[in-house]
Amino acid sequence: MKTLSYHMRRELWCSCPDAASWFALQQRHSRSAALGSALGYVLGIGDRHLDNLLLDYQTGDVFHSSFIQIILHIYLLPNLPQSIRPCFH
Repeated sequence: MKTLSYHMRRELWCSCPDAASWFALQQRHSRSAALGSALGYVLGIGDRHLDNLLLDYQTGDVFHSSFIQIILHIYLLPNLPQSIRPCFH
């Protein structure tokens, strides 16, 4: 049985035309994952699992979807009418 890491590695490899661009993509992916994890730890976001990760196969960037909730609460929720706000809690 092939693991998730195998499939992700394969997708990243297949999205690159050559080894140099694959190496750059993998470096960016590693830095993005590390930064997102460290930021989540500092902010106290404890909900870390694979369902909360979004991966851009073109750039290698990892986005933690829990950060979307933070962005909604900081920027969007104060501007929404009171009748729709409970849907986002």
